[in-house]
Amino acid sequence: MALLHREFGEQLVSCRAEQRAIPRARVLIRPAKLMCAAGEFVAVMRDISVRGVRLKTFHRLPALDGALLAFTSGDALAVELVWAKADQIGLRFAAECNIDRVIAGDGAPPPRPLRVDLNLPGRLEIAVGFLRGPAGGPLSVAIRIDNLSGQGARITSPVALAQDQAVRLSTPGMAPICAHMRWRQENRYGLAFDETFTLSEFARLAVRLQAPDLLIGRALPTG
Repeated sequence: MALLHREFGEQLVSCRAEQRAIPRARVLIRPAKLMCAAGEFVAVMRDISVRGVRLKTFHRLPALDGALLAFTSGDALAVELVWAKADQIGLRFAAECNIDRVIAGDGAPPPRPLRVDLNLPGRLEIAVGFLRGPAGGPLSVAIRIDNLSGQGARITSPVALAQDQAVRLSTPGMAPICAHMRWRQENRYGLAFDETFTLSEFARLAVRLQAPDLLIGRALPTG
């Protein structure tokens, strides 16, 4: 019996030593993106280790079978849901996470904003120069929204836009937002919003555009 207790004690000490050896960092207001069959959803990392992460979410959870967690570094890891409580969830990584890369982001100054990939129909109103509607008002064209961040969007447009051209972007689930064209690549354009979204606003917008039912039945936090 004494031998059993000694062996158990040695195993417990070894386990605790192993846990202390796992690098762990405190991450505050660091965005990440949950990618699953229902879409791409914005969350905030709170605690992270090489084995898992705690997230703050802004909506009810979709099914996370086969989900990935993407970081601003450009890396993504397969994750498994371990626990969920109120607006917090715990995820386990399928492979060890490089914490230093996660915290450093993509290394670009300033860090690249988190983007949600979409494929949504939208409309663009243009009222500058010769691009006007039949009655002299703004020209309204159908476009596709390819991705979205809290600061801007990438769109595909059949109408050529000029550098710094003022436009207004809209799509079902999002109120019209004013923006300016910042870059062009063939028929794809980068828009910078005149008024940006906070992280929580952007997270809820991403849900409304992809899976609005996830906002039903949950009291949303204000921050």
